[in-house]
Amino acid sequence: MLGMEPNNENSNSNQPQDNSYKHDPVQEAREIVDFTTRKVRNARDFVNSIHSPYLGGMLAIYLIAAVWGSWTVFLSAFRDWYMYSAMFLVSFAFLLLYIKAHYQRKPIIKAVTFVANVGLHSYWIWVLYDRIPARRVWYHSDVVQRPEVSGLWGPITLVGLVVIGVIAHYLVIGRVWDRAEMVSGTK
Repeated sequence: MLGMEPNNENSNSNQPQDNSYKHDPVQEAREIVDFTTRKVRNARDFVNSIHSPYLGGMLAIYLIAAVWGSWTVFLSAFRDWYMYSAMFLVSFAFLLLYIKAHYQRKPIIKAVTFVANVGLHSYWIWVLYDRIPARRVWYHSDVVQRPEVSGLWGPITLVGLVVIGVIAHYLVIGRVWDRAEMVSGTK
């Protein structure tokens, strides 16, 4: 077979074979941790560089909604509570992308991330709203009646405020800020 013949040079010799093709799981784990650490540091540095109280306030409101929503879902015996935390994290990343596009003055990327943010967060509000009513759910190999989860109204309200804030920023506040910088010559 082509390419499947044993390497006769090293097969009968006592020399060590080249095992560079083998994966070292410990090294791979270190690389993943290093990569993740760099990305988290970059995000932290970016968040620390936000000098707008308006945008910083939107991020703070969203983080409060994320912690509140994740905690509520965790305590309400949702079988897949971790998926809600992951969704809060993903939508937070989209919010950061919008803010980054704004600071980098990239109007096309800002417009795309604006639409993505409004769409994603509106969908997320709908998903959370859908989870409020009591319903029968599969939990620990049994069907049980899950009570109403009215604690999700808080995160829904806060994420709604963030959506309104993003819309207001894109349509009015960000443009006024850009014009003020142009007039003052700091742009």
